Amino acid sequence: AARRDASPWARVRWIDARGALVMKLLAARFALHPIALEDALSKQQRPKVDRYAAHIFLILPQFELRSRDLELVCPDDDHSCVTEAHVPSFAYANVAIFVDLKTFRDVVTYVAEDEDEASPSTSSSARWVARVERKLAKSYTRLREADAQFLAYHIVDALVDSVFPIVAAYRRALVVEKRLMRAARYARDLRVLATIKADVARLARVAKPLARVIAHVIDDDAILDDVVFYLRDVHDNVLDLEEAVAALFDDVAAVYDEAGKYFQTRMDLTIFTLTVVTSIFLPLQFITGVFGMNFDVMPELRYRYSYFIFWIAALIYVALVSCVIYRSHLTSGVGRLQHAYPAPPASHRSGAAGTFVGGGGPGSSRHHHPPGPSSFRGPPASVPERGPGRGRPPRSQQTSVPSSSLHQNEAAAARL
Repeated sequence: AARRDASPWARVRWIDARGALVMKLLAARFALHPIALEDALSKQQRPKVDRYAAHIFLILPQFELRSRDLELVCPDDDHSCVTEAHVPSFAYANVAIFVDLKTFRDVVTYVAEDEDEASPSTSSSARWVARVERKLAKSYTRLREADAQFLAYHIVDALVDSVFPIVAAYRRALVVEKRLMRAARYARDLRVLATIKADVARLARVAKPLARVIAHVIDDDAILDDVVFYLRDVHDNVLDLEEAVAALFDDVAAVYDEAGKYFQTRMDLTIFTLTVVTSIFLPLQFITGVFGMNFDVMPELRYRYSYFIFWIAALIYVALVSCVIYRSHLTSGVGRLQHAYPAPPASHRSGAAGTFVGGGGPGSSRHHHPPGPSSFRGPPASVPERGPGRGRPPRSQQTSVPSSSLHQNEAAAARL
């Protein structure tokens, strides 16, 4: 296709170059800028867009979803065994796109292939190429009637859409890892979670410049308004991609925090238990220390039943203190508040659920009733219109609260 001119009936000629030598020959054939050719042949170039006198040059990454090599085979019933079977992997490579600005008839694409294992395979490049070719194969598609800008839009759209399956795969892997960690009571190694976090960070770093590249193409005056409309949709997809990657990164951090809080809670419970045991036996240690001194005059030591009295008193003390601690553990601050502020009478409970019922004057006691199962099924029968002086009952209908009730509430608050 590079050695012969386009057919008279063809509107656009798309050349998908393979190999550095072929790309150099095409650069001489279409007078591509040397800097653009150098960037296209580079395998470590970030996504970018440049406009030259004869063509527009874009570099976008193509992504490929892979399965990770297993390092350890774990039995199904051992949740603490660490394996990366459910964690995917991905590879990416740069795709260079040249769009002719003189005739809008030629589009040249080139994939910077690498011998490294981390680079995508040929099948990955064939996926987005096959997607565009399927659209070209349809006789009724607009792609067969538009110019090179519309073809370049479809190529960019196919490259951007290749990232979404990777994000979905890592989200599924995170859900599986979270389930395994909870089943093992967070006894699993955090190596798998660290792998997911590192891969998501690398994906975010590679996909971050995409929004800037698409925005620069949209702002270019050489791009037709009709194509700009489609490119804005691609830009929206890139923004959605950034939000999805950021949300995935936050989910990974949430799993880290969940594991940390679990171990922190266990440590707090252990310290609480040790504190309770120490508090119980500290007075007994004081008594044994006093009676263990070598004083000459200690009448209790010569009493016949001193030993039995000590053990009976110690057991009674331990039982009473244990009951007090258990009761104080069950009784929360909410219960003490409910005891200080008792429930309103039955006549005041007929108000609407979820509203405050009680007098409206200053110093009145208001009680908030949480909505029940049948709450919020519809508006009340009559709702007064809002306006000056409306929404409040007349002063003669307001419920006055005796001063004794106010003093009781203040005394209850002081006790708290």
